[in-house]
Amino acid sequence: SMRGNQGGKVIRMLTDQGPAIVDIHTCLLADNTVTEQLVEATPGGGVNDEMDIGDCTIANNTIGAGDVILAQFGDGGVFTLKDTIVAQPGRGALDYAGPSSGLTVAYDLSNDTSMAGTGLTFGAPSFVDAGGGDYHLLLTSLGVDYAPAGSTSVDLDGRTRVVDLPEEPNVFGPMDLGAYEIQAACSVSDTIFCNGFDD
Repeated sequence: SMRGNQGGKVIRMLTDQGPAIVDIHTCLLADNTVTEQLVEATPGGGVNDEMDIGDCTIANNTIGAGDVILAQFGDGGVFTLKDTIVAQPGRGALDYAGPSSGLTVAYDLSNDTSMAGTGLTFGAPSFVDAGGGDYHLLLTSLGVDYAPAGSTSVDLDGRTRVVDLPEEPNVFGPMDLGAYEIQAACSVSDTIFCNGFDD
């Protein structure tokens, strides 16, 4: 979880220093203030670099650049954005430059309707209380029971990653998008069970 930071960017990867691999999984990037992109992989002069962003919630950041993520890769570069929520109205989700064979964008929820990929959905997620810093999804939100089950076994709370809610139809699969999975108890109307206070 990266919250409340201030600076040029939150994450930066240099893609001209030889092969580098950056995996960012099950993360929350929220309420940060940056003068440039939130996540940057530049300048694209190297080869065989990889950046993989998955099962993340990116929301409510103040971003100085026009795009949330800038990804520039050279030959053999690989960039993946999957099972992620990018809730940044007024900003492009991704500015990508690199080999087309190295780009995977799949099962994401974004305000940026210009994004291209597999199984994308567009709109705003419904969080339990974004103003109060709670970025769990409400049962009625886009992105619930949306994606195929991934390789991670727990969410950012350390709870079961894939919970198939019987009252929610699966879109492409039973997994929720973003950093948090709604647990079975969250199917009740009282959202206190969705924010970790049920222990």
